[in-house]
Amino acid sequence: MSQDMNYENIVERTKGNLFGTVSQTKILIVEDTAIQAKKLKFYLEKLGYDIVWAENGKLALDELNKNRFNLVITDVQMPEMSGLEMLVCIRSNSKIKNVPVIVITTLDNDEICEQSMTLGADDFIAKPFHPREINLRIQNILERKRAEEFTKIQLNAIESSMDGMAILNQNGQYIYVNEAQVKVFGYIGSDDFVGNYWETLYNEEEIKRLTNEIWPQFKKDGKWFGEIIAKRKDGTNYEQEVSLTMIDNGKFISICRDISERKRLEREKEILQKKLYLTSRLASIGGLAAGVAQEISVPLNELLGQFSTLRKMLNDNVSLDPSKMKTYFGNLGDTISTMTKIVNGLRDYSSVSHHQESKEMDVHKIIRSTIELVGSSIQQKNIKIGINFLASKYCARGDTAKFGQVILNMLFNAKESFDNSGEEKSREIKVNTMNADGLLIIEIADNGIGIADEIKEKIFDNFFTTKSGGTNGAGAGTGLGLTICKTIIDEMKGVIVVDSKLNVGTKFTIKIPCLDKEFKSEQI
Repeated sequence: MSQDMNYENIVERTKGNLFGTVSQTKILIVEDTAIQAKKLKFYLEKLGYDIVWAENGKLALDELNKNRFNLVITDVQMPEMSGLEMLVCIRSNSKIKNVPVIVITTLDNDEICEQSMTLGADDFIAKPFHPREINLRIQNILERKRAEEFTKIQLNAIESSMDGMAILNQNGQYIYVNEAQVKVFGYIGSDDFVGNYWETLYNEEEIKRLTNEIWPQFKKDGKWFGEIIAKRKDGTNYEQEVSLTMIDNGKFISICRDISERKRLEREKEILQKKLYLTSRLASIGGLAAGVAQEISVPLNELLGQFSTLRKMLNDNVSLDPSKMKTYFGNLGDTISTMTKIVNGLRDYSSVSHHQESKEMDVHKIIRSTIELVGSSIQQKNIKIGINFLASKYCARGDTAKFGQVILNMLFNAKESFDNSGEEKSREIKVNTMNADGLLIIEIADNGIGIADEIKEKIFDNFFTTKSGGTNGAGAGTGLGLTICKTIIDEMKGVIVVDSKLNVGTKFTIKIPCLDKEFKSEQI
């Protein structure tokens, strides 16, 4: 924290803003002797004070009711109304009762001094006095008044705060609470609260946590901030955000806030995200159908053809050459292996668990397996897929199934970018990876129709879509696919951005933190 921003400087700056400077200090001199009044007025004005002179108590009250003064300096003996009579009127007037008053007395008049203090004078000074002495008295009174006013402002701010604020002694006993603290814990008033120990406000489990974990850390650092479960007077629990700050003599300040509603909204948001994720994932399964059907139809036809050949040979009693049989069964095994691989890939993708544990994952492997899963459906549209893996560090931490969802949605979006494009140019989807600044960067680019600028700004918004539905894309027509992609990448502490130009193409760039593991780069 810089010197200009420490607590003491902030307080002094605040006081200055609230109470002004010497030149803004307005003093009312009440004195019937013109020579004495003018002498005092001249000296104080020389010091920079704004001075007004009244010849008696009655005229002084008129001035006080018309104008705002920071201080009154009054003689005692005056015609029409004495200084002490004026003092009684000041203290009984709610508008001006807080104006500080200095009474000027004679050196040997102890009775007047005692009487003036009893009536509410802030200070007195005996004649004859040195001008420097009265200036010191003025400064002391004004500083004390500033401190009182500032304390009052602080207390009002604390009392009007929406957060519960409390001061506890070294034994953990409440010695002060504001109104919000009383209400949040369900007590009737501060008298019902003060004197309790903090243990009465938390259940047994939280008391153990506070005692064993939080207090040791708090005593070490002098501060603590976090979330705990608090207990109201009626025994109900609620979620609470707490800040603890150590002050003098073992006392500490506690500031608490009821975050039950915020936590409820966070839970609802999480449930909604689960539903959105599930909806998008289920929708994308429809997009997989065509690709998987194409992928599996080839080996399935091969398998049927090989079985048909074997059946015919058996029916015709053809002599089965061992070497040919070995070849046939080898081909059958390869075909079955290919089909098994496709089925396993589809099964892995169809897992819709939203809360898989975050773990190390091979991003290149996920990209490659996703492309293998949907490659045929993309290639059916005469689209070439180019892969250029340049990243040497391509391990990241995350949910494998969810990250696979991101890659799948990106590939489907790239495929659909050619739906309204002409046939005159080659169709390409390029998937590149690289490392920079401790990040793994994945680029998925196409040379399709592109995205208009006004649409580009909205594509990650919930339910925004340019699709009419009925296509085979992930989340087609729902506006969920890219929203889910952004949510998943955000969870990985990464970013996803889009760069696109109409009739040129689109590039999605994903940047995620990578683990410090190096592998041999590869190109496909």
